[in-house]
Amino acid sequence: MNRPRERKNTVRNILVVAGLLAALGAAGCGKAPAAAPREVARNVRVLELSATSLAEYHEISGPVAPVRGADLAAEESGPITAIRAAKGARVSAGQVLVEQERTILKAEMDAAASQLKTQDFNLDRVRQLHEAGKVSEFDLLNAESAQAQVASLADISRRRWERAAIKAPFAGIVAERFVEPGRHGHGRAAGRAGHRSLPPEALGLRYGHRHRVGARGMPPKCRSGKRASGVWAK
Repeated sequence: MNRPRERKNTVRNILVVAGLLAALGAAGCGKAPAAAPREVARNVRVLELSATSLAEYHEISGPVAPVRGADLAAEESGPITAIRAAKGARVSAGQVLVEQERTILKAEMDAAASQLKTQDFNLDRVRQLHEAGKVSEFDLLNAESAQAQVASLADISRRRWERAAIKAPFAGIVAERFVEPGRHGHGRAAGRAGHRSLPPEALGLRYGHRHRVGARGMPPKCRSGKRASGVWAK
């Protein structure tokens, strides 16, 4: 009588154990939670930058020839008394480079200026007398002629005094000097130059300046921009 009940209890226990095993198996087969990614160490180099300027350098081969140049000489002959601009000096247009002995020319110029002042006064007086009817037209013409002659002589003496010095015809650089103080300077008629002057833009390339570059047989091109400084012709 008790065997069927014991068998029923045994079957129930087996079912309970099977259910527990199934639950545990389902829990064990689930996915494990994802692990957080690990950070990989890297070497980083930090550079501190500051504002600076960049320069480009160009290498140009061949001789440097001036765009404009002039061999200068005095118009008068005489001993050299002063050198106002040495070789390599920058000069402006009209600046005196070499002075000759001009004492006699200065005296002649001053005398002509005094005579001109006297003739100017005499001409004004003759004109007043002519307007008053006290002198003739012939006297007025003579006074005007005398004043014109003295004015011409004064201008000639001034020009001779100025021509006894060598001046720069344009702003540039003294490239050569062929005279020394104390020596006798020959005039232009002798065919000897005292100074050789070149324009400053022909002797070098300067940073930021406008320049002209050309090759032999090709037309030059004007360019502007940044250029290296310190490149000078010898």
